[in-house]
Amino acid sequence: MIADAVTGNAKAFMIANNAGSDIEDGSLAAIEAGLTIASYDSPIPGGADAGIFLFVTGVDFGTTGEVMADMGLNILGTEDGDFCVMIPNPQATNQNLWIKSLKNTILQEKYKKLNLIGVFFLVKDNLEGYKLKTREIINITKGEYPNPRLIMAPSTSALASAAKTLLEDGNCDIMKVSGLSVPAEMLEAAEQGCAPEFALFNNLDLGYLAYFVTRVISNGEVEGKAGDEIPAGRLGTRTIEEDSSRNTTKQSLKLTLGPFIKYNPSNVEQVAFIECIQGFCGDSEEYFEK
Repeated sequence: MIADAVTGNAKAFMIANNAGSDIEDGSLAAIEAGLTIASYDSPIPGGADAGIFLFVTGVDFGTTGEVMADMGLNILGTEDGDFCVMIPNPQATNQNLWIKSLKNTILQEKYKKLNLIGVFFLVKDNLEGYKLKTREIINITKGEYPNPRLIMAPSTSALASAAKTLLEDGNCDIMKVSGLSVPAEMLEAAEQGCAPEFALFNNLDLGYLAYFVTRVISNGEVEGKAGDEIPAGRLGTRTIEEDSSRNTTKQSLKLTLGPFIKYNPSNVEQVAFIECIQGFCGDSEEYFEK
């Protein structure tokens, strides 16, 4: 896609990265060709060193671990609770950073009752792969860790698929799911008690913000340095900040949408309906048709 943007004489390019650092040769080549590149949702690890002028993030990555840990405590209660993390792709930069944040957070005294037993990756990144991995985790209850009661999945595809598998197999009484997902994919799971609480930022607003900042910087309306304010239509203004989480030789920058929005049975239907009429129904389409 980056090569196509270069040959197509594009001025700017927006990318949500799922290829880790493997994409950096392409991003550097695009910069040499004069393109402005912004990453959003999932960053390119090299940041400014890889030619990325800005990372548009849904939330402060440092808060993600706290949000997931708090949801874990809310779901597992005051008893000691084994839980695991499931993600589709070990190359996904954002998910790896979120898991790192979670691991650091549960070292705090507040979360001493949470016990992360492992991080599980898929053999195949598809629905069947999710089903197999979810059932593998369920079987752990018969082995070394007899008490895992929660799958934490910082990915819409992982969380929604795990929830669907638990619903299909009738296992929501022994295992819950939580993590990050769009409400439209989680409506039934939330209402059936399989996903008591999950969270996410507003995906539509994230893409909207990424578009605005890429446009105004590629057109020269804003220089694009730390402290610059970006006009973002209905979102008002956002201020560019230094991205101190990046260990880069050049200054890396970020623009934050924030904050997380938590969903539960009391609000998930309304938000899922709004997502549906905006064009993304996910698994809730049949529900709203009825």
